[in-house]
Amino acid sequence: MSTAEPPPGWPEGTGDDPFGGPDLMASLMRWAAEARVDEAARARARERWLQHQAAEETTFASVVADLSERDRPVLIHTSSSRRHRGRLIALGADFLGLRTDTGADQLVRLSAVTAIRTQPREQQAHSGRLVELDLFFADTVAALAADRPRVVIGTNADDTFNGELRAVGQDVVTLLIDGDTRSSVYVPLSAVVDLAVARV
Repeated sequence: MSTAEPPPGWPEGTGDDPFGGPDLMASLMRWAAEARVDEAARARARERWLQHQAAEETTFASVVADLSERDRPVLIHTSSSRRHRGRLIALGADFLGLRTDTGADQLVRLSAVTAIRTQPREQQAHSGRLVELDLFFADTVAALAADRPRVVIGTNADDTFNGELRAVGQDVVTLLIDGDTRSSVYVPLSAVVDLAVARV
């Protein structure tokens, strides 16, 4: 009786095993290992592509929202000489809210923010989510005035005023300044860069 020959291209085996015996198993293991390597490479490529897409869709507001959710300390640089360190607690249409290291709540106009610095080795923020904003700086300061809190106002001319927030008009903030004179100061809303509210 003659032995059937394997078809052309069939793996060469040993003995009478037409399936190639241990040589086939070695090939299968090699192919599986190569497939795993290829899949890992494709996964890394997909991850890099997704990160690239997220970075391209990033807006400043979405970065602020992402950093706020992390509840990690940041350093806010502004167009004045002041910097504010703390945790982001709020995001409005034209301002952000920060709880500083001293426990004060700080409102900073987004138009005055020049940079936000994170902690060393902090994961890069590049959220592409849509952030819906409906609170404005002027309206928020006006709402605070109802309680006449003690505040510190910083302006775009690097002036700082400490006192009691008495009123907010259409375009002006009125403070009763601390000290013996108890004089009033009127600051145009457009000049206000930041406002800190002391926590009682």
